[in-house]
Amino acid sequence: MPDTLHGLLAARLDALGQDVNSLVADASVLGRSFSAEALIAVSGLAEADVRAGLAELVRREVLQVTVDRLSPQRGDYRFAQEMLRQVAWSTLSRRRRKARHLAVADYLRSTFADDGEEVMDVVARHYLDALQAVPSDADVPQLRLLAVAGLIRAADGAKRAGALGRAAALFWTAAELHEQGYNAAAAASALEQAAEAWIAETSHVKGIDAAERARVLHERLGNQRSAARARTLAGKGLRLEGRHREAREHLNAALVVLQPEPGADTVNALYELAGLEAFEGGSEAGRLYAEALKLAQGLDVGDAMLSNLLVANGIHCWITNRAVEGDANLREAAYLAERAGDTWMVAHALGNLSGGQLTRNPEEAAAHAAAAVDLARRIGNHRIVVLATTNLAFAHLLLGRWDEAERWLGNTTELDGPPALPWLADVRAFLLGLRGDRVNSAGAISGLIGFSDSENVLDQALLSTARALVESASDHPIEALTYARTALAQLEKLGMNCEHLVFAWPVANDAAKALGDRQAMEDLLSLFEAHPIGQLPPLLRAERALTKAHLATVPGEAGSALVETEFADAVAAFRRAGSPWHLGRALADYAGYLAACGQAEAANAALDEAGAIAERLGARPLALRVALLRAGDGQSSASSTFGAQVLAN
Repeated sequence: MPDTLHGLLAARLDALGQDVNSLVADASVLGRSFSAEALIAVSGLAEADVRAGLAELVRREVLQVTVDRLSPQRGDYRFAQEMLRQVAWSTLSRRRRKARHLAVADYLRSTFADDGEEVMDVVARHYLDALQAVPSDADVPQLRLLAVAGLIRAADGAKRAGALGRAAALFWTAAELHEQGYNAAAAASALEQAAEAWIAETSHVKGIDAAERARVLHERLGNQRSAARARTLAGKGLRLEGRHREAREHLNAALVVLQPEPGADTVNALYELAGLEAFEGGSEAGRLYAEALKLAQGLDVGDAMLSNLLVANGIHCWITNRAVEGDANLREAAYLAERAGDTWMVAHALGNLSGGQLTRNPEEAAAHAAAAVDLARRIGNHRIVVLATTNLAFAHLLLGRWDEAERWLGNTTELDGPPALPWLADVRAFLLGLRGDRVNSAGAISGLIGFSDSENVLDQALLSTARALVESASDHPIEALTYARTALAQLEKLGMNCEHLVFAWPVANDAAKALGDRQAMEDLLSLFEAHPIGQLPPLLRAERALTKAHLATVPGEAGSALVETEFADAVAAFRRAGSPWHLGRALADYAGYLAACGQAEAANAALDEAGAIAERLGARPLALRVALLRAGDGQSSASSTFGAQVLAN
């Protein structure tokens, strides 16, 4: 503050008299708000003198008393102005300041349960302030140890409460103190804990930096195994940040050190490398997961780590089109996590189980996602909340509960996280595109452009699908087909079970039909034909049947009973699959075919149902398509969501 203001406030305090002024200075160490009992303990004065001084300070309007009956601080004192507290604190000599900070720390530890566990972060802060007050004193090493112990306890408490960012910052400060005390090993350990917390909180860059700093310290000490463990942490952060090439370098280097004498850290490094391989479509993922699982069981690493491995292996099974095995792995993972009492892992398993079931059983996926959201909120894990909420919104999209999906997606204050978590924004773009909201859907995509540099193929596929839906909402079939094909190009790396396919495929097919590009339709169908029927989720089986019906239709020729049956079978398959939007599209296609064959009554019945679906969902492109088919008296064969542009031409 300006010197003139500081002088005025100091003069006001001097006018209180030496005894009262001294009491104010002691109170300033306690903070903005404090109890009379705390000041009595810290000042060392008689209770009567302290209470008389407090009454005088209230009368002089230096302090105020909290009188709110609902406040837990009722009866406590607080400084009327923070600047007054700062000036009072500055009047203390460094030695007296140090003594008072130590007195406050002792008071808090003796007053609160479990040696001050509840307020340990405040205790640690007072030790730090005491340490900095007279940094040349002989007791600095002892004070540093007290401060570090308090910081670690506070960090552990913050971790348990789900405040991972706070925990990481406390671990980081503890590491800095250890380094000041020339304890590099303890500093490296605290840095690893900071890295773990930051990565779990999705502050990946901070986590990577902390892990790298820990690695350097371990290497200076000649502890190569610990350095490899820190490399694994950095590799995890890099993988989650989408920097796959750097992640691979770190993880391979870690395994060179860890594999000769396997331990739990070896299992963890194998797990991270397998995850990297899986999401790049690498052929080594299965072998690495098998090796990690075998090693984990042999070492008896415990249910929590086994649960984590089974989650990852289950995802790999889904990617490689083994859906039943994937489900089994995830269910066992949830069971083991629950048996271990690990709420984080239970939420992690259920959140991922919901994602794997989206295209096959969206109702069950929604139930698992809702349970994961509830658990993750309880423990404060932002990443799992976002993942599970995304899956829940996606399930509502497929089930035709679009307003409910919008409600979940609209909870932006709580859920929008760092750019490393784009999933919610992706699904928002999906919904806006399906509803034909051109302005807002384009805005949603523009917010994801910075994420386009990610090397994660799933992220790229979801982003391309979102772009395809936005282009379809803007009546741009060429662009929609291009983006949808870009998403579908990742099919072999992500598997037929991946949720983006059930939207990328329809957009690609509709765009190809709108453009009259039969070759593109045949190329898309060939992607289906390359997989056994059992690998296709219900919606994609129905899409295959619909595409075959269209390809069996010869432009300019009368319809046939066989083709009509193929359309009817496709519509029936969509009914069984349970997604109203997909069914509405199929009904519109069927109506177009029936109208072209002169079956006006049947065509109108199909259009009535499709129109009702479009109205209920708020799907304007589908509603427009139905309206255009009606206006064309059934003569238009343009069965696409791009009806406005195509029919106008």
